[in-house]
Amino acid sequence: MLSLSTCWNSHRHENGEHIAHEAAHLGFGYIELSRELHTNQIDALKQYAAHVGVKISSVMNDLYCTKGLEFTSDDASIRVEAIIQTKRSIELAATCMAPFVVMNLGNVPMKSFTDELVALTHAGKIYSREYIRVKLELVEQRAKVSQVYLDRSRTALDELLTHGEKFKVSLGIETRSHYEKLPTEQEMLALLEHYRDCPWFGVW
Repeated sequence: MLSLSTCWNSHRHENGEHIAHEAAHLGFGYIELSRELHTNQIDALKQYAAHVGVKISSVMNDLYCTKGLEFTSDDASIRVEAIIQTKRSIELAATCMAPFVVMNLGNVPMKSFTDELVALTHAGKIYSREYIRVKLELVEQRAKVSQVYLDRSRTALDELLTHGEKFKVSLGIETRSHYEKLPTEQEMLALLEHYRDCPWFGVW
């Protein structure tokens, strides 16, 4: 399945119909509803997509979440709101007959090292002592603080997987671009083991 995310073109169209039309014109049979999509675009997009035979493959869990609304927040009220808004995404996926909600689990709040590592890589220093030093510092600092944020994400998942089962929508945990984000490869393996008996949990 090849699916075009609306983050590619939603900022260029006010009307959701135009978003779906562009995807169909390019030959895509599936669309993913992403965070950049405005709620007033969704109904027109759904209607037009159905009209031209384009299906909704998936919905991002943070479609209704404002910036900073994360399961990993130190503010309990923000964590609760993130769960509420993710449930809205699950319910939207069900109305769109989309089988998946793609889950962004959040961040480990710490000094960011990833951009520095990327810059060193572009400078041809990926095997340098400097790169290794920065990478080790990142790994060590993250390991000291990450467990509490992984636990918060798992608490959210426990509730959201029940909601997903109710609406027959699976949750796909997304791998992210920055090492400060959740989950790492090792954390993903731990989550897969923890939810090994849940048919509504998977990797995106």
